[in-house]
Amino acid sequence: MFPYKTLYILALVAITNAVPITVHNYALTPTSPPACVAKASQSLTATPTSIAVPQSTGASDDCSGYDDDDGAYNTSTSGYYARNIGGLPRIPKFNMTVVDVVTQLQRSSVMRAPLLRRAHKVIITRIAQPDLPQVAQEWQDLCLASGGDIFTNDPCVKLAGEDGINALLAGDDPCAQQDNADAMIDFANSANITNRDALVANAVAYRKHPRNALNINGIVPSTPFCQKAPRNPELQGLVNAQLDGVDLGLFGGPKFPIVAFGASGTCPFGQTPDVSTCSCN
Repeated sequence: MFPYKTLYILALVAITNAVPITVHNYALTPTSPPACVAKASQSLTATPTSIAVPQSTGASDDCSGYDDDDGAYNTSTSGYYARNIGGLPRIPKFNMTVVDVVTQLQRSSVMRAPLLRRAHKVIITRIAQPDLPQVAQEWQDLCLASGGDIFTNDPCVKLAGEDGINALLAGDDPCAQQDNADAMIDFANSANITNRDALVANAVAYRKHPRNALNINGIVPSTPFCQKAPRNPELQGLVNAQLDGVDLGLFGGPKFPIVAFGASGTCPFGQTPDVSTCSCN
């Protein structure tokens, strides 16, 4: 089991990256193309697999933790933590797994703190993904049993609950998930590995996993697609799924302006958008 210090650092990294740090002018949100609206109505399900995380109400009108320079909460402000989440989540155990860490983070109000912009009062709410602890734990278990070098760069933790989970957040780079999956396969191809097939299968499943989405003033845009090819052939042609309930005709996030389908990043690498059918060819 990995030391408490490593997992605590993992928790701090995940907390920092879970809060969006850039807010665009969403008052200029474009309109979803008609074909995408029709497509969404056809695929609408009665019970979505993702649910909105309730917003924090502790200090919704308090902007003292607000950073005027970059348009976001300054998460390094100690007063912000004290007022809204009472400090960092407590991680009391010394033998915690990745599941313990991710679960602590999901329960912490820092993961659901609203982002309030003075000018337009943009409120961003994170959409919950309850399977993230399982995603992290599956890789960690396979990695620990692999027979490979599990100490250099801490691949069992870094590729699971640190880079692995961060890459699935809406604010991370669109290619971070693919890069992490490539790193997983690199590890699977390293010396002394005894369960390569299982590690590669896990990396493939991870690459297809939906990235997180955000409800931005009532709009839940799809997450932009990566615009480069993967390094490993096992990942060729694979892309992340979109969460149920996202707007199929709008793409964006906390670090990206919302754009209509047809713009760059609204189709996977190598595909061309067809706005008339809301499809990628």
